[in-house]
Amino acid sequence: SSLPTSSSRACEAACGTTPLRASDRSPGVSDADYVVYVTAYPYASTGTIASASYCRQDSAQSRPLVGHINWNPQLLSNETTVDAVRIENQISTMIHELGHALGIAGAPWFPGGMLELNDTVTTNSETSFGTTTVTRNGKTATLLVSPRALREARSYFACETLDGVEIEDGGGSGTAGVHWEKRLFETEMLNGLDTTPLSWMSPVTFGFLEDTSWYRMNYSYCQNRSLTWGYQKGCDFVTTPCNATANAASGEYCFETTDTGTDSEPFPRQCTHDLLSIGICRATSWSSVPMNFQYFADATKGGVSDVRDYCPTVEFATMCISSASVDAQAIYGSTYGSSSRCFASNLINSSFTASTVRSARCFATACGESSISLTIDGVSVPCPTDGSAGNATLPSSLTASYTGYVTCPAYATLCLRNGTHRVVVDALTALLRA
Repeated sequence: SSLPTSSSRACEAACGTTPLRASDRSPGVSDADYVVYVTAYPYASTGTIASASYCRQDSAQSRPLVGHINWNPQLLSNETTVDAVRIENQISTMIHELGHALGIAGAPWFPGGMLELNDTVTTNSETSFGTTTVTRNGKTATLLVSPRALREARSYFACETLDGVEIEDGGGSGTAGVHWEKRLFETEMLNGLDTTPLSWMSPVTFGFLEDTSWYRMNYSYCQNRSLTWGYQKGCDFVTTPCNATANAASGEYCFETTDTGTDSEPFPRQCTHDLLSIGICRATSWSSVPMNFQYFADATKGGVSDVRDYCPTVEFATMCISSASVDAQAIYGSTYGSSSRCFASNLINSSFTASTVRSARCFATACGESSISLTIDGVSVPCPTDGSAGNATLPSSLTASYTGYVTCPAYATLCLRNGTHRVVVDALTALLRA
């Protein structure tokens, strides 16, 4: 059978100035359940990377039949040789937009009904169907309560009493109401602000897509092993402010933003939460910060993004995983590439004085059966053999050339919940087969 892609002009208009092929309009695209058109037209706002929507739906179940994704050509890499991480970041963006084109489009979230766990479909014409509102951290939060998305969120955060998946309320039109809350889903593909080199597809997103009653999802394609943000941190991580005692100590957020140092590294470097990059704990001054999001003595100070509820995090500056990263001076022993990870370290060539300010380095890393090893200048360096966090033991062949320390994370932190390199094509394939 054929799928006519334009019973009206809605789809053609959505695809910009490019008319659809006549054969797509009639008789239609053969052997297709869903068709997506991809264009590359510039936006008035050069900061917009891409956008997507669906533009034709099945009359019986409201399932999207035709979608449209537009990419800003000004932000699409056209370099002859593109760094692998940049390619993956752009593929992540395409998967994100494909999610919108498949139906992650905000209220009404379930126009075709909601698939219950017993595989019956519940219908409701109310725009708010499948959601509820609660007061949380001084704001009114909208929560998605569909069964599979909620089941997967409860499992991920280790919170059996979780009352819903929080939907983004910041960022304005195009961000608010159509993404997962950035504060809770920092590295998930369907959050509304791209601030990390890599992002990952979670079972929460797959759960929602299945809850729409339109798709059957293969959860084995979810990238659980690489999702670490908030993983198993419990109910308090979700329901309390980011500066609550447990959250402030959990590693996702940072509050030591005033230590400027006194030596050659005026901004203290530290590892991002996923250990993929070296970054800086950044805060900025706002004209005003809502009282419920004030985490510092200075009431105008907050994290660099209001979409994250002003929570400060270590913002990446140098990607350990990118072979394109370089040191201004080759004096730190760092190595950059897909196997490299970030370590708390002030290691430096012994011709220099080691910094007393918090700092970090990138080293090629290998995970053994129960412990970590890293490579510095071609020399293998062991972390604690019991898998605990602690200083690496530098052999004499390195101490003759370098001074300083290297602190290893726990084996479970780096090796069990941190994928060596995600396979984004699998996630894309899963969505296309949904």
